[in-house]
Amino acid sequence: MRIAIILALVFNLMALVVLIRENPIAFTLFMFLGQPLFAVALILLVGALLAEITDEADHLDRRQARRDDRMATI
Repeated sequence: MRIAIILALVFNLMALVVLIRENPIAFTLFMFLGQPLFAVALILLVGALLAEITDEADHLDRRQARRDDRMATI
């Protein structure tokens, strides 16, 4: 997740450079490097969120199984 945030930050910095200075070289670098960086950051972020959601679901399933075991022994 940290890598996704860092890549998004690099993308935003590149966009800020293009916004402040209208330089053809900066614009070309932004178009070729910035957008793929943002795409990779977005994919990594979605992957991290899905992993977190599945881990949380597994944790809740285990907690419910423990409660069911306790209720069965009573």
